[in-house]
Amino acid sequence: MTDVATRRRSRGGGGAARRAERTSVKVEAAKFIERNIPTFDILTQEALEIIEANAEKVLEEVGVNFVNNPGALDLWRQAGADINGERVRIPRGLARELCSTAPSRYTQEILWSAHRFMALRLCAMLPAGGVMRRSRIFKNL
Repeated sequence: MTDVATRRRSRGGGGAARRAERTSVKVEAAKFIERNIPTFDILTQEALEIIEANAEKVLEEVGVNFVNNPGALDLWRQAGADINGERVRIPRGLARELCSTAPSRYTQEILWSAHRFMALRLCAMLPAGGVMRRSRIFKNL
């Protein structure tokens, strides 16, 4: 009986707080997706080395076109690549060397959001140190 009497005497309260909650504007950001599936290696180290060797062959013999981008051509020229018009041919080992000078992590800020993301270096075809590294993006609020 004291329980019933106590409930009657106490005020419910919080009506203003509930009303404010109902009428407030809520902005929900997309939830960050976390990968819960374990990673596994699809290719052997030998297969990765074959892919890397063929990628270097294509970069050296065929090259890459940088159309209407003189700034990129100047950067490649400074790095030591062979430039012929808009075609850039990258000598063997240069791409690996440039990947090794990239920062191991950087922060990417999205202009229209309050979220910041930390990303690790992605250099899948020509990994630094000859070891395949996976790229992951982490939420860093």
